Amino acid sequence: MESVVLNDRVGFGRVQQHDEDSLVLRPELHPPVVLVRWRAVNAPHLVALVRAGATFIGGHLVERSAREGCSMTMGDSPQRPTDKLAALRLGRRLVTEVSASGPGRRAFVDIRPITTAADTDARRQGWTRSDRDRTFKLEHWDYDANQITGFDYDIGAVLVKAATVTGEAQLAATLETWNLRPEQFLHPWQTDDPK
Repeated sequence: MESVVLNDRVGFGRVQQHDEDSLVLRPELHPPVVLVRWRAVNAPHLVALVRAGATFIGGHLVERSAREGCSMTMGDSPQRPTDKLAALRLGRRLVTEVSASGPGRRAFVDIRPITTAADTDARRQGWTRSDRDRTFKLEHWDYDANQITGFDYDIGAVLVKAATVTGEAQLAATLETWNLRPEQFLHPWQTDDPK
């Protein structure tokens, strides 16, 4: 059961799939305060956030720390930005640039969620599935800086290390082992990552 505030009234209900592009908050009859009508969420970017567990109060996105009085964590790990956590749960790749092995080199670490049959089915139906227990592949690549902007970025590339982890807690532990912080990661289009 989820709680939402609409027009300064608190309502409780269950979020259900309405059609492929919208979700509906169905009022429940048991709580003392009930929504008078169903509320549709049909903006594609908002549907993805609601599926990932985001909460909206008064039409504004509320960070988890503000609504629960605690920090947004991934397991017992350091704080992870909410948008990046939602991206990982939705199967999006994240990247960060790290120190290279030497001059004329550039290195990147990427977190790539592994796609499952359930993800493929959801995509075929026109939506993206959120999963807190995804399996992630982490790779640390070292590239020749002169090759990074072309199609031949893999010439001279070296895979420094790789790991496959399941769940957000193992992901956080691996990042800590690799001396990386969750807030370092960006979406691929925000970096020079050649992939």
